[in-house]
Amino acid sequence: MLKACLFLSVVVAIVSVACTNGGVPSPARQAPTAQPTQVEPIKTKVPTAVPEYTATPSPTELLLPTESIVSTNTPVSTNTPIASPPGTSRSNPFPANKLASLPNWDVQVLEVMRGEEAWKAIQAAYSTSIAAYEGMEYLLIKLYVKSTYADSETHNINFCNFGATGDRLNLYNCGSAPVIGPKPQLDVDLASGEEAEGYAQFMVAQGEENMILVFNESMNFNGDTDWFTALDQGATTSVPSDLAAIKPNDLGTDRGNPAPINEKVITEDWEVTVLEVIRGDEAWRMVKEASSNNEPPASGMEYIAINSRVRSINSQDKPQLVFGNGGLYATTGSLNVVYADSTVMYLPNPALVCFVYPGGECEGWSVLEISKGETGVMLIFQPTLDSNELNERYLSLEK
Repeated sequence: MLKACLFLSVVVAIVSVACTNGGVPSPARQAPTAQPTQVEPIKTKVPTAVPEYTATPSPTELLLPTESIVSTNTPVSTNTPIASPPGTSRSNPFPANKLASLPNWDVQVLEVMRGEEAWKAIQAAYSTSIAAYEGMEYLLIKLYVKSTYADSETHNINFCNFGATGDRLNLYNCGSAPVIGPKPQLDVDLASGEEAEGYAQFMVAQGEENMILVFNESMNFNGDTDWFTALDQGATTSVPSDLAAIKPNDLGTDRGNPAPINEKVITEDWEVTVLEVIRGDEAWRMVKEASSNNEPPASGMEYIAINSRVRSINSQDKPQLVFGNGGLYATTGSLNVVYADSTVMYLPNPALVCFVYPGGECEGWSVLEISKGETGVMLIFQPTLDSNELNERYLSLEK
């Protein structure tokens, strides 16, 4: 049985994204003292973490579904989602409020609350809950689930098996909401034939339309094994057709000529823009305000806070992680040293951490380090899984 989370720092790879004011611990760094040497940008793997949850009681009263949709198809990855079988793509989700018979599970949306209604229900359950961030609102979903496993074992299903998406083209998963929903939270162990109901909660963009529920039993949301059910009547989204016409530009391809602040870099798969840079004492103040648990930079180092916007223009219909402090970014400057780590555990809000489908974008803060007084400071954009380095670019952090 999983334990329910109140705050998720960062959940990457197998589970979920962190709350927007969360981060990942990094080892302390010392200022460079050796003679400057040319160092190639470091490829840093995205850290992983598993969220902690508190146990919740199994539901006792069930609203039994009366109409179902059975899927016998295996989800497939496709760039023409209209032709995909029902439930296997965002463009053709199962209809709203219908029972979907998936491999191993029956799932049905019983109730959807959003905005003020959802916030009141969350407050009623936990009076100390945190209000949604500016421009965001809570989405609360009550779900019915039934195990249809062919074996005699019990299997867990919980709210982290679910996510939500809409026409903003972001994937919101269990780490998106820094709150616990009303009881019962969906977190149960069921044998074949057993059923339950419970809540899942997300924080989504205000007014976002075409909302769709996403289910993935392994919680990795890789696009190939995801199932989709409409939350809004007639909801559908897909890869924007205009992405194919976007061509890379030459900004930031040369370390000696980094892209200026507020200039959009276009790579094979991404658009990246540095919007604002704060360095030194003011950056440290931002980090302390984000959390008193954050530590000061290492001796001889200083923080550099970077507000940036990142948009996916890859046409492959899978969510991709955008996490500035998780290996997407590094810094370098006149000392020719690449700084790929940060000691910041909790990032200023909003943090640059989200999952995006093609066409989706994420905007927020990353906090990295640089040697005190170092000049010629620039950001290295280095997607973690970009083995051919076609997307690597350099963006100036100085005006």
